[in-house]
Amino acid sequence: MQVIIVKEKLGNINSIPIDNYDIDTLVIEWYEAKKRILHKQTKYSKEVAIKFLNKNPNLKDGDILWQDKNTIIAVEINPLLNSKILPKTSGRICYA
Repeated sequence: MQVIIVKEKLGNINSIPIDNYDIDTLVIEWYEAKKRILHKQTKYSKEVAIKFLNKNPNLKDGDILWQDKNTIIAVEINPLLNSKILPKTSGRICYA
């Protein structure tokens, strides 16, 4: 299987027309958005290697990593699940 090597972002799907493209997504976690080197599979099983060697990529939802005449690979950041903690005293949460 061929690995797609990404060295820079090509834009964002929210700022260009994408009507004629199939969108394949690379799902990442929130903490992976600032990684300069990352190797993952897209939803349609394409191997992607991100190698931003000169700067922090700061990936955002919808960033385009790769594009050909039919397909765009875009970033999808998994939503972060929040927990609500209701302590009886603030001292307990600070200690924990």
